[in-house]
Amino acid sequence: MLTQVTVSEIRERITRVVGQEKAASLTQETLARIGRKVIETPDDLLLFAECLEGEEGLVKFIGRALKTQALLRGAQTHESEAASKTV
Repeated sequence: MLTQVTVSEIRERITRVVGQEKAASLTQETLARIGRKVIETPDDLLLFAECLEGEEGLVKFIGRALKTQALLRGAQTHESEAASKTV
């Protein structure tokens, strides 16, 4: 299980790229888009990361890095879920 500290870590990464104000708003907007207030599971982190991958520039690369972390922590991709349903 992930903790709320993860949201702070994510915000710190984004802050390094786009600045504190933009990072705070981007983090909150992304959490709202995925319907979460915090990131508690690897699947939550994956959803968050996939939203960031839809952004432009360096934020997209942060999303990719977070996606890798989520997968390493056991998140299930949508492709994995579809494959398990067909087996």
